[in-house]
This record gives sequence, structure tokens and C-alpha cells, in this order.
Amino acid sequence: MSERFEVEVFHRTSGTWIFQRPDRGYPSVSIQGDSLALLLSRIQSAIKQLESGQWDEEGEYDLEFVRDTLLGLWSIYQQNGLQDGIQKTQDQAKKE
Repeated sequence: MSERFEVEVFHRTSGTWIFQRPDRGYPSVSIQGDSLALLLSRIQSAIKQLESGQWDEEGEYDLEFVRDTLLGLWSIYQQNGLQDGIQKTQDQAKKE
């Protein structure tokens, strides 16, 4: 299924878009399919090592890779001043 509608774009590079969909409360972050597959592969590898009790530097590297990739996306989000509403929502959820 394909649908077209206008979005407000806050940030755009070849691999990352941050945009506001009209039907969402917070801006969205896009990620390329190959990058998503790589993140999934790294997480699955780390989980397999944890479950088998054979944790090594490769598992640590996999988790650090995923963390660093997500931190990079979050940093772009913050640079565009978009984290404020999300932080307030997280703070409210912690109080409840």
C-alpha cells in the first residue's frame, strides 16, 4: 500500500530524515532498510551470545554499534530542538 501526503522536514541527509507527519504527535525519524537490518543483526548476535553465556568482545562491539547509531540519530533530533516534548512525556510517565 502506498500513500502520499505532505510532511514537514526538519532534517534530511542521504540516510536520515526527521519529519513531522500530520497524524503523529511527535516528529518521526526514518532509517534506511539496510541500516535497520544491520541494527537488527547486531542485536540478535549480542542476544545469542548472552543467552549462550559466551559473551565476548564481539558482543560488546555489537551493542556499542547499535548504541552509537541510535545516539547519532538522537543527537540529530536534539540538534533540531525536537526532544523537549518527548522529555516532558517521559518525565510524566516516570511520575505515574
